[in-house]
Amino acid sequence: MGMEKERIVAKRKFWHKYLLVFISIVTILTATDTQAAEEIILGVATSLTLLEGRESINAVKMAVDEINAKGGVRMGEKRLPVRIESIDLRDALPGVSRSDALGRLEKFIVDKKIHAIVVGPFRSEVLLAGMDIIARHRVPLLGTIAMSPASDAKILK
Repeated sequence: MGMEKERIVAKRKFWHKYLLVFISIVTILTATDTQAAEEIILGVATSLTLLEGRESINAVKMAVDEINAKGGVRMGEKRLPVRIESIDLRDALPGVSRSDALGRLEKFIVDKKIHAIVVGPFRSEVLLAGMDIIARHRVPLLGTIAMSPASDAKILK
């Protein structure tokens, strides 16, 4: 049981550190949008029924709980709490088309007024096509699951 606890603590520290850096970058890039907001809304958009998706959202929740326990994120003179919105893109499930997952992603960004996305799509082909949607809505993405060298090439392009 000790090893499991150490793994959880390490994962929490990892997410806390990277979420703080990511939120700081989001705050700078979207200063006008977030300054008018009462909270920072982080989106978790991935296949939540898979182990990787469930563990990712749990790690994000732990990090956000710690951030909010310390007063949230400083925005000028005030501190804003961080709220998580999530959606199961179902993009790793058999029979779910790329277009279905992309439609769910875009609706999620628009309806929930997401300031940034952490975790991101599970399948690389959904991530690659989703990058255009995410860019069109000017939402920063910290992608942590889908892996393809093509995503790096697309960012550089």
